[in-house]
Amino acid sequence: KQKELQRAMAQSPKHQLMDYLREYHQEDLDNINLGIDIPYDIIIDYNHLEQYQCNIADELLEDPAKAFGYFDEALQTLITSKNVVQIPYNVRFKNVEQTPLKYFLSNKYGQFLETEAIIKGVYEVQHYPRLTKHVCKKCNHELYLFDNRLLGITDDLPDKCPSCEYETDKGSWYQYPPVKIVNNEMYLLLEEPTDNLDSDEKPRRMLARLDGKLTQNVTAGARVKATGILQGYGVGIEHMGDAQKFIFNLNNLVKTEDKKIEINDQELQQILELSKDPNIIDRLIKSFAPNLILDDDVKLAVLCYLVKAGYTDNGRDMIHILIISDPSMGKSKLKEYTFKLTEKGIKASGTNA
Repeated sequence: KQKELQRAMAQSPKHQLMDYLREYHQEDLDNINLGIDIPYDIIIDYNHLEQYQCNIADELLEDPAKAFGYFDEALQTLITSKNVVQIPYNVRFKNVEQTPLKYFLSNKYGQFLETEAIIKGVYEVQHYPRLTKHVCKKCNHELYLFDNRLLGITDDLPDKCPSCEYETDKGSWYQYPPVKIVNNEMYLLLEEPTDNLDSDEKPRRMLARLDGKLTQNVTAGARVKATGILQGYGVGIEHMGDAQKFIFNLNNLVKTEDKKIEINDQELQQILELSKDPNIIDRLIKSFAPNLILDDDVKLAVLCYLVKAGYTDNGRDMIHILIISDPSMGKSKLKEYTFKLTEKGIKASGTNA
């Protein structure tokens, strides 16, 4: 291992990554060269990369643009097939050290981070070209412009044609339809899980953006590990100081298993004893939102809703409840109390309902 580490440190970052990818991701490289499932997602375990070459792993966290540049240099050398498009891959990472969402502040701007969150909102999938082709009207020189929204890098048309040095403007180029790759993108609203907070803390929320195949099978209420770069809405860093202007540009999104409630033998015995109590329904009603003076039938309806009590219709997955009363009768407070008891609860009001 010492010899391997010394050999790796003596090489350039490009050659270090070429060796790493050949050794541990040869199957991914073969699939890309064969044109299978393009653009192909290469999933890299950050812990494994750190053990193999800690310098590049550290650089990924502090300067992701430079680290992704190293990966591009290595992959463009290793992809030998001429039949694949010019951007046939996405490099995605998992198992980065987690940072709670509440610590996503200005000192983390531009860093590569991972956090655990619950998806509280999902917006419609949109599309944008990752690669566009332009041709100079004077010498027919072809120019390809890339759009890398993860890193906030978008190529602009040059002031002069690189071939004939003809001074150009946007009207001096023929623009063709997007070349082969039109990427999907989607915006999400992430919220910090309540079990990661102290009792008096309010969950932090943040807008996130993801693209490519990650946009498939994203559902509100899912608990996820989100990995990406903390950036601002605008170009550059003019929005750094405004926490409301942050956006989490996602590199990877992995669903996690729901945390299961575990009960010990003593609690199980108490539950069994309570189940034999003829007044158990009344006791449950009294213990549910005890500070709200509401009709017992209303509280019982919501309790039944929480456990889908007696509901057997396979046509719908969820019971619906409509509560109507005069203002200031406790409807919103009841909703807040119910929301706290549900791991995947999503609050909506007004035009968002």
